[in-house]
Amino acid sequence: MNLKDANELITNRTAKLGDITRQLAFAGIAVIWIFKKDVEGLPAIPKSLFAPGILIISSLFLDLLQYGSSSLLWNVYYRIKENEFKGRKSAKRKPDAAKIEEFSKVEFEIPDWFNHVQYFFFWTKVVSIIIAYYFLLKFLFKNIPAI
Repeated sequence: MNLKDANELITNRTAKLGDITRQLAFAGIAVIWIFKKDVEGLPAIPKSLFAPGILIISSLFLDLLQYGSSSLLWNVYYRIKENEFKGRKSAKRKPDAAKIEEFSKVEFEIPDWFNHVQYFFFWTKVVSIIIAYYFLLKFLFKNIPAI
């Protein structure tokens, strides 16, 4: 195995974990909805399901922040690098096709901190789901009788 293979493995596993986390969030909302009751004509959930519900909704919001911050950072960084390549004075001029082709092949490194923002949101999302499912399972074991 080399670094490229390891990076590919990390990328695939991280993407899969993100998908599973999102699916667990939607499943958790469904489980909470099953235990809702109508109180005076309005839906209400048991108080012990508030914490997992808030954590689950937070994880979906963190998912949005993860992809939103990634999109924003990459767009800004791309524009910075594009302007560096074109030169400050000609940044407003459209480059010709040959320049675009040349620019697409330019190699550059990203700063070490660049992906930290996205990984912060990613791991916070995963931890939120784990904690939510702890409370959700605790509720289920307490409220569903064994056969």
